[in-house]
Amino acid sequence: MLTTNVSCPCLPKWNSCGKHGQETFVVHNDEDSYLGSCSIVCATTYSDNSIYAQLGLEGLKGRTVEDRTRSIASTIHKAGYRDPISTNPAMVLGGLKDGVTPLGWAYAYTTIGNDGDRVSGSLAPVPGDSPVAFTQVTDRDGNTIKGGDNDSTHEQVFSAGTAEEEKSILETVVSSGTGTHAQVGAEGQWGKTGTTENNGDAWYCGAIEEVTACVWVGYADSTTPMLTEYSGGPVDGGTFPALIWAGVIGAWKEIAADRAAKREAEEEEKQPDGKEDEDAPGEDYVPPTPEPEPDPSSEPSSPEATPSREPAPEPESAPEEAPKPSAPESGGGGGITAG
Repeated sequence: MLTTNVSCPCLPKWNSCGKHGQETFVVHNDEDSYLGSCSIVCATTYSDNSIYAQLGLEGLKGRTVEDRTRSIASTIHKAGYRDPISTNPAMVLGGLKDGVTPLGWAYAYTTIGNDGDRVSGSLAPVPGDSPVAFTQVTDRDGNTIKGGDNDSTHEQVFSAGTAEEEKSILETVVSSGTGTHAQVGAEGQWGKTGTTENNGDAWYCGAIEEVTACVWVGYADSTTPMLTEYSGGPVDGGTFPALIWAGVIGAWKEIAADRAAKREAEEEEKQPDGKEDEDAPGEDYVPPTPEPEPDPSSEPSSPEATPSREPAPEPESAPEEAPKPSAPESGGGGGITAG
């Protein structure tokens, strides 16, 4: 577990940023609440911007701020996000000049879920470096066309240990941090909330063992503050995005469970017909030939061993049955009622 501590005072700022070094980057936390000295784990759990700003802009290798932000962008691209990533100082907190897509971000998160293995395939738009939307192409008769099968590709871009550490930290976001609304009761669930300045964009990205997904909430054509839409309060990553994510993944879990139950029932229905009874004879079974009964005449005569055979008495004729009383013609069943 990472235990590195970083500490930022209230309203931390970095000078000599931006074009020609004439800009100042000032970091704010939500509701101006600051953790002070805090480990990377607790900074992630409670989404402390000031901690991560110091970590990204001062703690990474590089002579300049841009050297460090470029290294972060490079890591994002390794995970699988293909579009350009801004290298402005605010990018360490997700404040990008050019926005990102939920699909691209989900694919990058999938690499974390796959323990650092970036998975793609031959049918991907960019084989080896983009997600696969389908795994087979067939003709109208259902026959796979030439080259229509997807061949999976794998590239280990992070070590499995690094990815496991990331997931372990991000589990705390869901269990006790800013993403508790995303809980679906899955063991090992992990994720991260995100909110841009003035609540113009709100995100939740996360995963359970089988599924990774990202949810973005905002206005498509403008950056419009969402300050009262959540029950009169602001929309951040832990509100609508986390709730939507939980609803979608919860529905997926129900569908998967129903399909599994259906498959199991179908297998059980097939089993009696297809299963052979080990004790029952099969098609090739040949019954044994019965041994002939011994002929008494061929056996040696012995008065002690062979009893005399007397003819069986003829059966006596059975007495005629007395006529049965006729049953009453009342309706109701054929029972007899004792008077």
